[in-house]
Amino acid sequence: MTEASLKLSVRLEKEGITESGASILRLRRSPVCRDETGIVPDRLALAAEWVLDLDAQYRELILAGRSPRVIVPAGRMAASGRVEHETLFDYRKLQLSLGEIIRPLILDPPELKELYPFQRWGVEWLSGRNGGILADDMGLGKTVQVIAAMRLLFNCAELRTALVVCPKSLIATWEREFSRWAPELGVAVLTPPAQLREDAWKVVAGRRHVLLTNYEQLRHPPEILRQAPPDLVVADEAHRIRKRRSRITSGILQLEPKRFWALTGTPLERDLEDLATLLSMVAPKSFAPADAKLHPSSLRSRARPYVLRRRKREVLEELPPVLDTTDTLELSEAQERAYQTAVREYRLKGEKGDELALLTRLQALCDIDSGSRESCKVDRILDLLGRIREQHEKAIVFSHRLEPLRELQRQITERWGIKAAVFLEGAMDSRERDRAVSYFRNDERALVLLASARVGSEGLTLVEANHVFLLNQWWNPSANDQARDRVVRVGQRRKVRVYRFCCRGTIEEAIERILKSKRELFDDAVERLAQGDSAAWTQVLREVGIERLLLEKCD
Repeated sequence: MTEASLKLSVRLEKEGITESGASILRLRRSPVCRDETGIVPDRLALAAEWVLDLDAQYRELILAGRSPRVIVPAGRMAASGRVEHETLFDYRKLQLSLGEIIRPLILDPPELKELYPFQRWGVEWLSGRNGGILADDMGLGKTVQVIAAMRLLFNCAELRTALVVCPKSLIATWEREFSRWAPELGVAVLTPPAQLREDAWKVVAGRRHVLLTNYEQLRHPPEILRQAPPDLVVADEAHRIRKRRSRITSGILQLEPKRFWALTGTPLERDLEDLATLLSMVAPKSFAPADAKLHPSSLRSRARPYVLRRRKREVLEELPPVLDTTDTLELSEAQERAYQTAVREYRLKGEKGDELALLTRLQALCDIDSGSRESCKVDRILDLLGRIREQHEKAIVFSHRLEPLRELQRQITERWGIKAAVFLEGAMDSRERDRAVSYFRNDERALVLLASARVGSEGLTLVEANHVFLLNQWWNPSANDQARDRVVRVGQRRKVRVYRFCCRGTIEEAIERILKSKRELFDDAVERLAQGDSAAWTQVLREVGIERLLLEKCD
């Protein structure tokens, strides 16, 4: 097909209109010039039927014996549907023209030559099934595979509408990837405020190929989605819907789409119920949440046709090596005093049930002493950043607490200027986050991205950096891997250094033992169970013994 705009003067005729309004429409072959357009009439017939289904006025034209003109734009179509003003008129402007809607159907089938072989297999796997869990290792391009599969299905009329639901922080990433990999698809971000919610969804649904939204919008699904479910629902970071009784999970189940694809690199975070819940959503006729009671090997065997998982080491031989090290540090004097004081206070005044608060406080003191601002971790990171700067490379520091990141930012600014450090936290809106990430990627003055682990560890591709600092670690190794794999992923060309820290003689040593144990279990990914929050903390208390918690250092 040429890149010039294709104008089709399509004469359609009615065949067999029933009393219920159903119709069979056939495209007359005579107006179509196959030599110029290369379009098969049957595909034009599908396109014409799509147009008629979308707009009743065209049906009236045809019944009156007139020929509608369908103008199909060529070239790159803007994928962004970002709403700037929250009025219903703004949402009406998101509607595509009829020509734009049928454009994916009449283009030549998309090629997949830019994808890796394992990604092409993932596209084929997804497009060939109604329900499935794409559980590839983080960094292998799950988003790209899904977009390519959707593009194929739109091209062959298997899809007319799709809904992608993801964490709010990832909407811009999806929007950008659609623009790059499927420019002919009309994509709109739809996160309307409560007062416009039902009307906005009703206006846009069915008049864009793909709608992007966040999980919160589906706590109570819009009525139009329940009445006319999208042909495909894609749930990104699908481990967020692992709880069957959550309102978000319940809302998504109400949609009952023809196809449901779940994307997650961690289909098991807590126990077998995580996997059973996801399976019951992608294949409701074959699985139920109660399958969590099955023996793990039995559930794994049944799940195999519905889960596709590949690891980096298996499919990316050319991926640069990763050197992952743990530095054992000594607390500064101020940190040591504050740490001992916290333990003594617990021994004197602590009551049953205060253990979790103590553990949280001790972890925070390993990061930084709030009173003196002393931090052995900050000092070590600054030392390493100086060497990274000399090599003209970039780094990312992830932390579950913002206080040590703020101190790092202050000291980096004093040493290398305000442009050297970029901050990324949950309080920033999506536009601010996008600007921060773009600056870090593209400005050579940006040395380090200081990121909240909760915000920065999902969905971002940051291969511009090749140094990752985990200032503190969560109890679940998969959460730590989420952060690391922002850098260790497709597109990385340099050797990657990952730095972890453990303060000697502190609660971090116990957590390190738990992480090592859980890593041995999680190495089998979907084949082994991970423990939950309460179990992890119980293990900390059992291994360390709250009565003797660091008393050696306090005596």
